[in-house]
Amino acid sequence: MSDVYVLGIDMLKFGRFPDQDVPELGAKAALLALDDAGLRIQDMEALYCGNLLQAGAMVGQRILQEIGQTGIPVVNTANACATGATAFREGWMSIKAGVYDCVLVVGSEQMGKAGLLGGGGGGGRGIPREGLLGSGLMPAVFGEAGMEHAKKYGTTFEQFASVAVKNHHHSVRNPKSMYQIETPLEQVMNAEMICYPNTKLMCSVNVDGAAGCTTVPVR
Repeated sequence: MSDVYVLGIDMLKFGRFPDQDVPELGAKAALLALDDAGLRIQDMEALYCGNLLQAGAMVGQRILQEIGQTGIPVVNTANACATGATAFREGWMSIKAGVYDCVLVVGSEQMGKAGLLGGGGGGGRGIPREGLLGSGLMPAVFGEAGMEHAKKYGTTFEQFASVAVKNHHHSVRNPKSMYQIETPLEQVMNAEMICYPNTKLMCSVNVDGAAGCTTVPVR
C-alpha cells in the first residue's frame, strides 16, 4: 500500500474576525495550503471539512463556493474537539484506500460569535446555567473530569496548572497564536477561579481560526 504524505499546510492567525464568516475563514486557509503545496483547487479530487458549530450548514460546500466550485465530493465532519482531526483522518483514509490521489482538508471554526463557550448560538441548545451540578459549560465539564482524574491518580492542582504554563509557553513561540504571553505557574494558580481546578488562565479563549492541508500518495 502507498504511503500518504501531507504536501502543503497553513493556517490563519487565531483571533476574532466579526466581519468574516466561517466559509471565508476556511477559504483563506485552504488557499494558503494550496499555495504551500504549489497546487490549484482544480487539482483536488475531494474536500474534507471540519466544523462543529455549523455542522448542518454545509460549510465545505460554502468554502468551495468561495474559492472556485469544481463539483468535487465534499465530506463535512463534526466530532466535538476532534472535528479537525476527524476530517484529516477521513481524507487520509480516502487516499490510503485508493479512492483519490489528492484531497484538500480544511478545518474552520468561529467561536468569537458563539457567545459564552458556544452557548450563544450555533450549537442548537440553550445557554447552560453555570453553577448547577452537571453544567454544560466547558470549564465545568473539564473541571469535573479533572476532579475524577485527581481522585483516581492523585493529580494535584499544581500539576493541572503546569499544563497551562506549558501551553502558554508554546504560544509565545507560535506567531499565529492569538496571545503570546508567558504565564508563570504562580500566576496561573492565583488567577480567578472559574471552576476548580480550572482558573481563568487555564481556560481556552473563544477565538476564530482555520487551517488547511493537502494530502497525496507517494507510490
